[in-house]
Amino acid sequence: MRFLSFFTLTFLLISCISSKKSSPITFEPVELRDLDTLTVNADKPSILKSAEDFVLPVYQASNERKIDLLHTILHLSFDWENEKVIGSATLHLKPYFDTIQMVSLDAKQLVIKEIQLQNKNQYSPIPFENTGSHLHLYLGRSFTRNEDFKILITYEANPSSTGGSAAITSNKGLFFINPKGTDVSKPKQIWTQGETNWNSRWYPTIDHPNERATQEINLTVDSNYVTLSNGKLISSIPLENGLRTDKWVMDQPHAPYLTMIAVGEYAVVREQWNEIELSYYVEPAFKAHAKNIFPHTKEMMGFFSDILDYPYPWSKYAQIVVRDYVSGAMENTTASVFGEFVQRTSRELIDDKENERIVAHELFHHWFGDLVTCESWSNLTLNEGFANYSEYLWFEHKYGREEADYHLMNERQAYISEGIYNLHPLIHFNYKDNEEMFDSHSYNKGGNVLHVLRNYLGDEAFFLGLNRYLNKNSFQSVEAHHLRLAFEEVTGKDLNWFFNQWFFEKGHPELNYDYQYDASLKQLSVTVEQVQNPDRMLPIFILPTSIGIQMGDSLHFEKITINERKQKFIFPLSAAPTWVTLDPYRILLAEIKAIKTRQDILNQFKLSPSVIDRMEAINMFSEESTLPPYEMYLPGLNDSFWAIRKKILTLLPEERKEELIPVIVNLAKKDAHSEVRAAAIEVLMNWDDESVDEIAIKGIETDSSYLIIAASLQVLSAKNNPQTFAYAEKLEAESHPAILNAIGMIYANQKVPGKLSFFREGLNKINDYEILAFYEAFLLYGLYTGPENTEEVMNDLHKIIFDFNSLPWKRLGGMATLNNLRNLYREQANKSTNALEKGALEKKVTEISGWMEEVMNKEQLTELKNVYQQLQLVEKE
Repeated sequence: MRFLSFFTLTFLLISCISSKKSSPITFEPVELRDLDTLTVNADKPSILKSAEDFVLPVYQASNERKIDLLHTILHLSFDWENEKVIGSATLHLKPYFDTIQMVSLDAKQLVIKEIQLQNKNQYSPIPFENTGSHLHLYLGRSFTRNEDFKILITYEANPSSTGGSAAITSNKGLFFINPKGTDVSKPKQIWTQGETNWNSRWYPTIDHPNERATQEINLTVDSNYVTLSNGKLISSIPLENGLRTDKWVMDQPHAPYLTMIAVGEYAVVREQWNEIELSYYVEPAFKAHAKNIFPHTKEMMGFFSDILDYPYPWSKYAQIVVRDYVSGAMENTTASVFGEFVQRTSRELIDDKENERIVAHELFHHWFGDLVTCESWSNLTLNEGFANYSEYLWFEHKYGREEADYHLMNERQAYISEGIYNLHPLIHFNYKDNEEMFDSHSYNKGGNVLHVLRNYLGDEAFFLGLNRYLNKNSFQSVEAHHLRLAFEEVTGKDLNWFFNQWFFEKGHPELNYDYQYDASLKQLSVTVEQVQNPDRMLPIFILPTSIGIQMGDSLHFEKITINERKQKFIFPLSAAPTWVTLDPYRILLAEIKAIKTRQDILNQFKLSPSVIDRMEAINMFSEESTLPPYEMYLPGLNDSFWAIRKKILTLLPEERKEELIPVIVNLAKKDAHSEVRAAAIEVLMNWDDESVDEIAIKGIETDSSYLIIAASLQVLSAKNNPQTFAYAEKLEAESHPAILNAIGMIYANQKVPGKLSFFREGLNKINDYEILAFYEAFLLYGLYTGPENTEEVMNDLHKIIFDFNSLPWKRLGGMATLNNLRNLYREQANKSTNALEKGALEKKVTEISGWMEEVMNKEQLTELKNVYQQLQLVEKE
């Protein structure tokens, strides 16, 4: 599963949802200090501890397998009006080891009509107990592990009843979307989300990742709907009254949490890879764009099969877009589900690698997660770490190492940021809730650790090890030791040290280094110190790496192993080096620092082979509000990697514009990457260059990139070009967030009357974090165009925050925007000397506060509620 973390929203809100006329949400700064000296003194015990003071930590054991689920047959129909599933489940079971007389199944809040046990060819009712979370079935006799039996359960499920009257929650398991068809902007759909253990909300099963079974699912639906499930569609039988029953058969065993169904009106686009069907399910309006919505799927199938030397192991591969999805995407076996944020036109996708990153992630899961599945959620990184690393592998294959390393840098930083307040081992048995495991440790750190292992072993050994791991453990559940043993069998190396420090311990190394050259001894000494806090993580990591030494035009590498808290490495060298760096390609999952002169940083930028190193050099200046030296400008603007060019464009001093404008104009017109072109256009606008109007008009009329069109609109608006309004109106029907945000700011700043409908429609078009900037324009439009429109905006925001079935991004943006409006009203009330006006403003503050408190109390989506709390949107009296 590729998750969409809400933790990043706090930073987005500060930058996106603030205006000159409102008070943005802010946080107290966190001070981080390096401890030069650590002294540990044991206090004398003042009180002798009693037995009650010693408690075992929480331990999340693997599910004990008392019963083996062999096969499941489901017959399902749906009561859309009442959001119910009417079902029967036939479970083929056998004791795992011990003789049994009773079976326990996971069945969350199912209404059980009858349970029967097959006796020869007859089914007979048996007694059972329904606890609300489990079914206990009393078989009436003993069954040994050499006997199998079948249970028939007739039931109803009403997953929407969970959580009161409010929201889509992540634990419903099965979701009815717009079931009564009252929202004309949204299709009617049914879809499921089983991970971690929520499929037992809609059918009885053994809902644990170390279970594995085959299945048959029969779906009876209106004939105008398309269905999708795991495996192959075996039959589709028309019934009376406009109904149809589709039979989907999955004849390869997989974990129950990977079972899925989806129902809705879809266009299906199909193609073949090695006689395996690839199918793309999208809403009919997006049929022509389906292959671009799921980009390069066919190529990825071949690439991943080749590097693993293990062909795609399943009977088909389908990808489907659903509305109001509670996650980012999910790797259900043979049928991955994606949130609607991926569903865009081919033109909208020109500037975006996000879709293919997620497509790679979910596809790679079909080897790591579906074929070989984590034994328990404590071992989740064996699923998600691999899927995370697939993103690197794909970018490296398709776009080269620099693109992959840039992605790795961002993934690594997300983990390091999380580690400031939360550290735990990759293999983590002490969590309280399954969902806690879906964090930047299991994903980002897991992927980074695999990158470290790959570079330690070498590509041949690494990929042979993965092949051994897959072949030995296919259609089984695994723990981290299975992975270690596979690599040890291939390489002959003892890898306990590696897995102990990276998988079973928490944290990562923090390295400080410096170097000196002794001309008299003709030797270079490099001192490396591990400075990570030993109270939070290992005091010493074992780190095979290298030191890069630049001599003139040549960079050579000296292999070293860091295995002490403080360590000195000596190298004979005939002359002083130009530049020295630790871990030249930034392979290590580590925070690496050194005291560097201005020339050291400049050399790092000019000479490093690593895009991570070059970006770090730029950031060393920008983080201290110091402009980079002039010597970095032209090399930066001509760097081989687009993100370096873009970053340098944001740091150029205007006093150098006479020398730099020709280069910037060339970038604005001809750079291959649209983000660089857009950044160059912005520089020309800020410098009021005479060429920018022509570039902007040409961009709007001829460029295929929406980013360029949006940047060009901003140019025309800033320059008060008379064509601005006409271009904006012409582009209103577009759906790209950058276009809508640019038009929204034009209408707000120019106080264009009669455009509330544009904003209302826009809020229904944007379905990810970019909606936050659109809210800013919406609020400004209301404020700038008069009290009546401000009141309209306020009322619209009220409706949005109480629509618990809308996307989390939309609700979050509504709450944060109302907070800004409340702060504005409060500020105006405090300044007002008119008692009547002051009272009216204070009444609005109270009204908005009441709304926000009510939403906070009713919100059922835990991640969203946590963000509300972090942002202190509900004020304490």
